[in-house]
Parts: sequence; C-alpha cells; structure tokens
Amino acid sequence: MISLMPHWNTFLNLLSLNLALMGYFAVRSGQEERHQRLMKAAMITAVLFLLSYLIYHAQQGITPFPGQGAVRTFYFGLLIVHGLTALATGAMLPFTLFYGLRQQREAHKKWAKRTLLIWILASLTGLIVYLMVYYWHD
Repeated sequence: MISLMPHWNTFLNLLSLNLALMGYFAVRSGQEERHQRLMKAAMITAVLFLLSYLIYHAQQGITPFPGQGAVRTFYFGLLIVHGLTALATGAMLPFTLFYGLRQQREAHKKWAKRTLLIWILASLTGLIVYLMVYYWHD
C-alpha cells in the first residue's frame, strides 16, 4: 500500500492543479459560483495531497534519486525550484483563500494571480521530479 502513495500523491497534485485551473477559467468567463466550488475542491484536494505526502515521507523517509551525472545535477536543481515554489504556494494559498472567502475582490485577485502562477510551477516541477525518480533516471 505504501508503495502506491507516490503515485497517489502525484494524482492528487495534478487533480488539485486541474481544479484550480478550471476555477481560474470559470471566473474569467464570469461563472463566480462555479469558480468558488472548483477552488474549494482544489484546496481540499491540495490539503489531501499535503497530508498524504507528509504521511508517506514520515514512514518512508526521502526517496533517493538513482540517476548519475548531468541528469543528477539537473534533478537537484529542479528539486530546489520545486521545494521553494511548493513552500511559497503553501504560504500564499491561505491569504488568497482568506480574501476570496471575505469577498475582498481586489486583494483576492492580486493574490490569486501570483498564487496560481507559483502553484502551476510547483505542481509541474513536482510532476517532473516524480517522473525522474520513478521513470526517467537512467
């Protein structure tokens, strides 16, 4: 069961990103209620991802990267970018959510633009890190 968790975590990561992107496009097309539902679903999924990720790493520890040479250097550079953007996303999401729930539209919009861009980067670099660890390391 624990061996399936990295795959599950990646699924939750991509699901939360897709829900957030769908929420973005909903609000851009004037569908505010749909935007709210999608963004709440994205947040719940992101929290489930974080919990699952922490449980997995608390039990398994760090998964070593098996690749060598230039790919290893690239991997660790990417991992640093991923870690920093994931931390930034985690720090920015509560503010974005707070302003959205309080109907403070201008503050929410300002935070949401930046948060979504960093969330996209964190999710996509997380996907590449996952693929490199489990599939593309040779």
